[in-house]
Amino acid sequence: QTMNEVYADNRRAYFDYVPMPGGEKAIDEPWRMAVSYLYASLGKTIVEINSFFPEKKSEIKLICQMIDKRINSPKTSSCGRLFDTVAALLGLRETVAYEGQAAIILESIAAEFDGSLPDIGEFDLVEQNDLILIKPNKIIENIITGRKKNTSTQALSRAFHEALIVLFLRIAIKLKSDTGITQVALSGGCFQNMLLLNGLMKRLIQNNFIVYINVEVPPNDGGIALGQAYWGMHHIFD
Repeated sequence: QTMNEVYADNRRAYFDYVPMPGGEKAIDEPWRMAVSYLYASLGKTIVEINSFFPEKKSEIKLICQMIDKRINSPKTSSCGRLFDTVAALLGLRETVAYEGQAAIILESIAAEFDGSLPDIGEFDLVEQNDLILIKPNKIIENIITGRKKNTSTQALSRAFHEALIVLFLRIAIKLKSDTGITQVALSGGCFQNMLLLNGLMKRLIQNNFIVYINVEVPPNDGGIALGQAYWGMHHIFD
């Protein structure tokens, strides 16, 4: 077996898990994910969380109870839900008409910014045996601090994108050091974000990686559906 074959199917890094209060409802209402991060990850009190979404006070108390009692609050490590959280904390979108709408708005305002980026730090990486746990707590805290200091939402959104690019580059460099693998495939719904995709591709190529991206098949759930149909054609109808 080559080194590439040994590591091909192994998960090596993941975002810290956080509850999705209300299940799929948390996708339609990104503020719920913001509450979850504030309460479950950052340890904010209900009173503190109320200050972020004052019109949601009664619902916030219920959501925190759901999280505590693990009622209809499946865990997620989705990067998309992190985008939703940041969009909600920046006051861009509390509810959406379709999945990813908040992230699209976040990308669009980030693309408008071309000034000096505020310092929101880097994602913390915690090594656990062969896995890398990605903790976004510090990034979220610093975005909140920036918002309180009246830093523009465009600047904070762009800084968030840059922090993600730096994060993925750091992980790629570490895995290259561990495994010798120099090929990187960028796929999944978040890589519909051209600011993230192009920024990361540029950094990876500068660091001598070979980068693959989706061309004929969409990187999001559409690609999964196509793959399922392809599998079915070759296994069910034989």
